Amino acid sequence: MGIHQRQLDMPLRLEAGFGTDYIDFQLFPLDADHQRPKWVTADIDNLVGGFMDALQDHGLIANDKLIVEAELWIPTRN
Repeated sequence: MGIHQRQLDMPLRLEAGFGTDYIDFQLFPLDADHQRPKWVTADIDNLVGGFMDALQDHGLIANDKLIVEAELWIPTRN
C-alpha cells in the first residue's frame, strides 16, 4: 500500500500543490458526522474536469490550463 500502513476511510479534505517534478499534499479528516451527500453520484474529480472544459468550450476562458488554483467541495442540501 505504499508509504502508509493504513488506508483512510473517512470524509477528507485534500490540499495539494503540483510542481514540475513533485506533488505536495496533505489530507485532513472532516468531522465524524460529515457524510457524502447521497444525491451526488459522481466523484468530485470527474465533476470539475467537465466543468472546466465547459468554461473553455463556451469561450469564458481561453484555456482551462489558466486555472492554477481551485477550491472544490460537495455541499450538503438543506
